[in-house]
Amino acid sequence: QIKQYFPRVVGGFAVGFTVGGAIVPILQRWLGRPEHLLFGAALTACAMFGFLLATNARFYDALQQTADSGPQQPPPPLRHLLGKRFVILIFVYQMLSAMGSQLLDFMVLDAAGARFSDSAVLTTFFGSYTFWLNTADILFLALFAGFLLNRFGLRFGLAANPGLVVVILVGIVLAGISGPAGVMLFFWLVVVARPLDIVLTDGTTRTSINAVYQALPARERAGVQAGIEGIGVPVAQGLVGVILLIFNAIPHLELVHTAVFTLFISMLWTAAGVIVYRGYAANLLQAMRQRTLDPATLFLDDSSSLAVVERFMQSERVSDIQLAFKLLDNHDPIAADTFLPPLLSHADTAVQVEALRRVEARQVIAVKTAVIALMQRQHPAHVRAAAIRAFCALAEADAVELITPYLDATETAVRRSAMAGLLRYGGIPGVLAAGAHVQTLAQSPEAAARHLAAQTIGDVAVPAFYQPLVALLQDEETAVRQAALDAVVQVHHPRLLPFLLENLARPATRSAAVSALLAYGPDILPVIDNALAQFEPAQRDQAIRLVRLCGQIRGEAAARILIQHLHHPHAEVRSEVLTALHLCRYQPSPEGTISLRTQLMHEVETAASLIAAWEDVGDAPELVALRRGLEEAVAALRHRLFLLLAFIYKMPALLQAGEQLGIASGSSALALELFDVTLTTAEKKLLFPLIDPKLSSEQRAETLRRQFDMAKMGRADRILALIEQENGGAAQPWLQACAIYAAAKLGLLRCQPMIARLVDDADAVVRETAVWALTLLDPDKSVLI
Repeated sequence: QIKQYFPRVVGGFAVGFTVGGAIVPILQRWLGRPEHLLFGAALTACAMFGFLLATNARFYDALQQTADSGPQQPPPPLRHLLGKRFVILIFVYQMLSAMGSQLLDFMVLDAAGARFSDSAVLTTFFGSYTFWLNTADILFLALFAGFLLNRFGLRFGLAANPGLVVVILVGIVLAGISGPAGVMLFFWLVVVARPLDIVLTDGTTRTSINAVYQALPARERAGVQAGIEGIGVPVAQGLVGVILLIFNAIPHLELVHTAVFTLFISMLWTAAGVIVYRGYAANLLQAMRQRTLDPATLFLDDSSSLAVVERFMQSERVSDIQLAFKLLDNHDPIAADTFLPPLLSHADTAVQVEALRRVEARQVIAVKTAVIALMQRQHPAHVRAAAIRAFCALAEADAVELITPYLDATETAVRRSAMAGLLRYGGIPGVLAAGAHVQTLAQSPEAAARHLAAQTIGDVAVPAFYQPLVALLQDEETAVRQAALDAVVQVHHPRLLPFLLENLARPATRSAAVSALLAYGPDILPVIDNALAQFEPAQRDQAIRLVRLCGQIRGEAAARILIQHLHHPHAEVRSEVLTALHLCRYQPSPEGTISLRTQLMHEVETAASLIAAWEDVGDAPELVALRRGLEEAVAALRHRLFLLLAFIYKMPALLQAGEQLGIASGSSALALELFDVTLTTAEKKLLFPLIDPKLSSEQRAETLRRQFDMAKMGRADRILALIEQENGGAAQPWLQACAIYAAAKLGLLRCQPMIARLVDDADAVVRETAVWALTLLDPDKSVLI
């Protein structure tokens, strides 16, 4: 697209120069004074700004897609970018280009000044010269540039300009050394060289260089381009000025000597163009291989890009071949299929399998004979398995007769592919032939057979065949359940959702269950909503996992579910709810803002209680775990406060500022200043004791005690209060376990009755710590627990 459209964009410059030159005399006569032309310049700038706004509004989606094409990472420093070989090549090419153009410009000015001594004649000459230069530039950009670049590619675009300049400079040098007979030819060749350079620079060089930048990772392009054009080009122009001053200071040097030096620079420029093109091809290959470019945004409209893809097809790496097919599918899927025959006979069986998968997916009937040949016994089992599936896709119901014997094959992979191929592609005859085998396997007493049944159903990937998965998702063997969960990702039937939630509660199947649930996307949200509404407070872990699922699914529907659990009694669940809302980019309504402010007040009061507890328990070796638990609880609560503030004020920057507080740098002071200018006076009075990094722990506790009228408590009373909290209601079960541990280490017998009630707690950590603590406090009763 750059090759096709960028010359037209550059053409706007030439048209602007021409139009501007034509209307300036008219405007000057109308406005009266030259300085009044500033009004016209101001109006032109306003019009340009209006066009920018209109473009952004009309093409916002396309611009936003480009901006979000990759993970948001900070660009590397310029010194790192300029240290890369490919970037150095572009840097040298651009410097040589700028030097060559600047020297040619000087040669025109010098030659014209020497030929036309009369200023009026010189002015007339340059008026005509500028007109015809811009006219030629416009015509070339409009009629030829795009065609030439698409026809001959970047190799032509990078080398045409310096190459033709070299040819003309050879003529200039020869004319210059031929004596008086060549004076006229020398002059006109100099006059022609600069317009030719401008036309080719606008039509080929600029476009090609902008295309070359696309071979760099997206996050590096702007930095590289800014560095080269902001540093390299001005340095090159300054260097030319120094060189010309040196030439002027040396006696007997004439314009022909400048032409010789320009020829030398242009030859280096031509060589640099060839080397840059080679670097572009290598860098593009590497960028595609490393997936730093989005294949969906690439267009293979020229021979150089197609050559890169063909090199991928000849690679020994399966990943390269997969990428080549992906690129060609966006360009010409039918042409991509022509690469299949040699790949089916490739020496690497992994490449053969990849080709067979494409045959199956696209049903490329032209390679049917080769597929049948790969089904023969002399080939490895995984190749035969892939060939069987491909043949089923090609032959459909006609495949039943040839494939049925493979249903009893000894190799599991072959047997699995035969069943899946017939069920997926064989129509009614295929279902009748393979369905009984799958049903027998699903009901087999052997776990390996049930495992194979689950894998086969996943391979079929047809929702209508979901029924056997109901029992397999409840299988006593974990491996069978995991295979069934993997199959659910492909089958995607709504009646399987309740069984996925059951597996979510099992540690051994939790990860696979999450993947299966995410495969449903937003369709799973009503089930999550219903499950969260029915959960008891003790089912904290299940609630956390479902909340995280909402955060991964994202969207307004997920946010509507999450906001209902903003006031959940468990602190950990509230943290996960707020984090998930942040991922959903939640924007609260006025009613939602009121609810958020209410929760903010609750969290501040809880934080005050925790900080007061930290001061009350004091410092002792037995209290290290409890004090650390309190600090962690306060840190988690502060994070919830920053999330709440970011939602209330619709300023994500508040969350980032909160993360900067406590860092010993100027950013901490700036972050605190942002809170100072954003929060209301009442909010600052409540929150600053919690977030101001300059306050000591004692100052925080004292300020918060006054605000919430909290009396000091003795160590034993405070520890008992922490144990008596509802399971995680004020902070976390971990904090409750730390308080139990501290009571046992300190020998606080008055805490024993409360600890005894927690030996049956729903939280495993609290339960086990209570059992241990009672053993320590009353060894005689430990056998009864």
